[in-house]
Amino acid sequence: MKKVDAQIEHDIIRLHLVDGWPVGTIATQLRVHCDVVKRVLRQRGAAPARLTVIRPQMIDPYIAVIRQQLEKYPDLHASRLYQMMCERGYPGRSDGHFRRMIAQLRPRKVPEPFARLDMLPGEQGQMDWAHFGKVQVGRATRPLYAHLITLSWSRMIFLKFFYNMEMSNFLRGHVDAFDFFGGVPRKILYDNLKSACIERHGRAARFNEDLLQAASHYGFEPVLANPRRGNEKGPS
Repeated sequence: MKKVDAQIEHDIIRLHLVDGWPVGTIATQLRVHCDVVKRVLRQRGAAPARLTVIRPQMIDPYIAVIRQQLEKYPDLHASRLYQMMCERGYPGRSDGHFRRMIAQLRPRKVPEPFARLDMLPGEQGQMDWAHFGKVQVGRATRPLYAHLITLSWSRMIFLKFFYNMEMSNFLRGHVDAFDFFGGVPRKILYDNLKSACIERHGRAARFNEDLLQAASHYGFEPVLANPRRGNEKGPS
């Protein structure tokens, strides 16, 4: 590749950085190829910046009105906004593109702050069922469930498989877990299981009587987790 004269290199750099000339203009005035100008700029660490052209969009005149509506009604459906803007003269025919634009304009919900709960040893266990699909038992196909109790402080896990989630297996899992742990947590947290809770209204709950009898016998307190409150389950 032919070396460019030092004076030409100097002029290329000066005209681009000082005078702001584009590559084409520099090449024309210095009578060199555009590729030469680009190569010199790259070698000097002054590669020409790519020009980003921001094209106007059909939705631009309506953005102010859309923002006002979303501030008043943050959960307003994009389909309803699309109809409202069409009534105001919006010419776009693609509601899919409109929906994507609304997703960018919609105010973001500020996540609710919560405190991370630190548990003491033996303070809490967490109980839940897990579904493991189906297994073949003889000629029959049976569902397979795992009864899980996790100690919140140590994260020690007890797991036992059952073919159903009947109350007898629900309680049997507790008893076997206590034997496995060598003790009983002061509280056991449940994720609104029907086996644990018969009825719930806000924070008020009516527990299953069989669970209450087992809790009284073994000395633990059944507790329901609040919906969408992962921090209540302690450290992970």
